[in-house]
Amino acid sequence: MNLFKTLQIAIPCTMGATIVVVPSIVAATDNSKVYDEALCFECAAGSSSTVQYEAVSSDKMKIDIEYKINGGEWQDWELIDQESGHGLSIPLTIKRRQKVYIRNTTEYLSNSKDEYVQFKIDGNNKIKASGNINSLVNYQDDLSDFSFYELFYDCDGLTKAPDITTHVGNKSCYYKMFALCDSLKDAPKIKAEKLCAYACESMFNSCTHLTNAPLIDVPNLGGTAVFKSCFAECHALINVPKTLPATTLTSHCYDSMFMNCSLLTKAPLLPAGSLHMQCYQQMFKGCSKLKILADKGKNVICDFRERHIEFPTNATRDMFADTAYGTIEVLPEHFYSYE
Repeated sequence: MNLFKTLQIAIPCTMGATIVVVPSIVAATDNSKVYDEALCFECAAGSSSTVQYEAVSSDKMKIDIEYKINGGEWQDWELIDQESGHGLSIPLTIKRRQKVYIRNTTEYLSNSKDEYVQFKIDGNNKIKASGNINSLVNYQDDLSDFSFYELFYDCDGLTKAPDITTHVGNKSCYYKMFALCDSLKDAPKIKAEKLCAYACESMFNSCTHLTNAPLIDVPNLGGTAVFKSCFAECHALINVPKTLPATTLTSHCYDSMFMNCSLLTKAPLLPAGSLHMQCYQQMFKGCSKLKILADKGKNVICDFRERHIEFPTNATRDMFADTAYGTIEVLPEHFYSYE
């Protein structure tokens, strides 16, 4: 169905002719989402770039992925072959100044570590992504388990990622979603009311050129290892969120989150008043340039002792290992980050 109508206006000309002006596209009345609310791909360098997706499953997957170019019609983005369980889509070439929108008309995308969809963007094809990533799950506000599991994993050519917004993200919904994306310099914002177990585990792991970590607006953690190793091995990372807002933590929730981010000098505020076992384990391990000042005029990273917070088993084990401070026990009673 064509969602758009073209409006034409006839303007009389002094020479007796008529000029037909075609203004911007006007949306027709329809309950469907308009195209600019979908995930959008654009060529980021050169005259064109190519992207494919792979469907991995033991059986034919029940997905219906479509694309449209600029304001054109939605078209099926077909799999070449998926008889054996693995299917690769036809290559989609995106020309300079084109916007290609992607959606999935079913609520199903990925279901497990053995049944998932993954984009293929190699280093010779530079593509920036924007728009609403949830168009891939038919605009669902709550994500099911594994929804975007490894979706852009090892996409060397991805230069920009879309913002991440959901109401509730369930188990492993963003697991390794952007891991090994070497061209990514700025991570997207992450906003959710609640994220559950393993939701963002290794999400940006080993993005070696990532410089800026996103705003993380997630007040509620609903399971183990939510952000475990999320930015681990991001060796170029300099800027991190000012705060991690969750006030009640879960086991391993920030375990190894910034491990081996060797250029990191600032740490986020940690306002949580309720810790859990291994919640901060190895969180900043290997952050050799992390600077912490015993100066009450600076932003508090964490002041466990002043707030009389109990330490569950290994809550802060090796939190600052291989930094100037080593272990939580040798830190001053208050420790702070540079402004």
